[in-house]
Amino acid sequence: MKQNLLVMFVKFPSEGKVKTRLGKDIGMHQAVELYKSFVEKLLFSLSESSVYDLLIYFSPIEKEKHFQAWLGSGVSYYPQPEGDLTVRLSHIYHKFADVYDAIGVIGSDLPTLSRDDIEKGFSFLSQFD
Repeated sequence: MKQNLLVMFVKFPSEGKVKTRLGKDIGMHQAVELYKSFVEKLLFSLSESSVYDLLIYFSPIEKEKHFQAWLGSGVSYYPQPEGDLTVRLSHIYHKFADVYDAIGVIGSDLPTLSRDDIEKGFSFLSQFD
């Protein structure tokens, strides 16, 4: 197993739930379509790394089958618990810290982030305890 885990926070793309500030200017439907494009591009860019395992940390839990239909079966999925960001980050740490040496966490609307960026980040982290 790889010693690094990259956790990508992903919300289900529903109008009024993602990119809401942008949606006020361009319309909620267009904002959802943009968000979906960001997620899909990022997933494509970050898949199939020999340096890290990729985990889709999704919300809400009842949409798991929809996530799998949307993003495919070539990636692992794990539901986010209820709570604020501190609760969700703590959950990741407690669930995966014994399995991985390093854990990176990213949002899902970073379309210019590359596999090389992530791999360099893990390389940097490996220099420290």
